[in-house]
Amino acid sequence: MTVEVRTASDGTITNRHILKSSGVPSWDSAVLRAIDKTQTLPRDVDGRVPSPILIDFMPY
Repeated sequence: MTVEVRTASDGTITNRHILKSSGVPSWDSAVLRAIDKTQTLPRDVDGRVPSPILIDFMPY
């Protein structure tokens, strides 16, 4: 599955949505809940948080 995550300049997650579903609704929901619990992403070495970020998740 692929999720697009948008952040504010301080790294706070402002939005997330599924671009490509895994096909397993329970997995998709678990990934979105995990992103919601994360709340803030760390800054990179330049002190910035890129936005949007595309993240691929795969169940193993």
